[in-house]
Order: sequence, then C-alpha cells, then structure tokens
Amino acid sequence: MAGLNKDTGFRGAFSYLNNNSIYVIVMGPNTELRMQAVAVAVARLYFTDNNGNPVQVPNGFTLTDTQGNAILPFLGNYYVTWFNSYEMRMNGQRFGGLTTQQQQAIDLDENYHRYVI
Repeated sequence: MAGLNKDTGFRGAFSYLNNNSIYVIVMGPNTELRMQAVAVAVARLYFTDNNGNPVQVPNGFTLTDTQGNAILPFLGNYYVTWFNSYEMRMNGQRFGGLTTQQQQAIDLDENYHRYVI
C-alpha cells in the first residue's frame, strides 16, 4: 500500500458490525487510541489512559482521509465510516491507516502494540 513505511503492515481488523469489541493501539506509556463501532457504518476513535479513562487527543495526532482532508475531533472523538479510508499520523509521521471495507484492515507500525478488548 502506498505511503506505508517499512515497519507498517496489516495488524488485524476492526469491524463496524461488531460493537462488542474495541480495537486498541498503544500510543505511549499511558495513552491508548481506541476504535469502537457506534452504528452499522460509523465508528469512533478516541484516546484513553491505560484504565480506559478519557484523555485529551495527544499533540501531534492527525487523522485524514486518503485525499488529505483533515478529520476533526468532536468532543474528543473522531468519527469515521466504513466507506472511506483514513491515515493516522503522529507529528507528521504516518503510523497507520484504516483501509476501506465493511471491517477495517489496520496497518500499523510494528513499534505500536495493540490488542482487542
């Protein structure tokens, strides 16, 4: 996939059809990026500490669609749909993306740990 650096690759899938699970990307020592379905075609991305408590969006985090349009947070949540693809960056460096399908295939830098709740 264009834009991936040598350390990224597919690391699982996030489903819009299963709102019982939360996909988690470990962003730092006490910061997680979580993805959770909220409707059939919509999911929210949000940040928490290691205990699941909401935290502010980290400085330097950006989310764009593949045309480069910024996706802006609403009350600390980013809302995405299954029919668009997205790129995630930290301080301008692409570390992952969500590839269009009715579940998202997640590519992620190997230095980011992840798990599903």
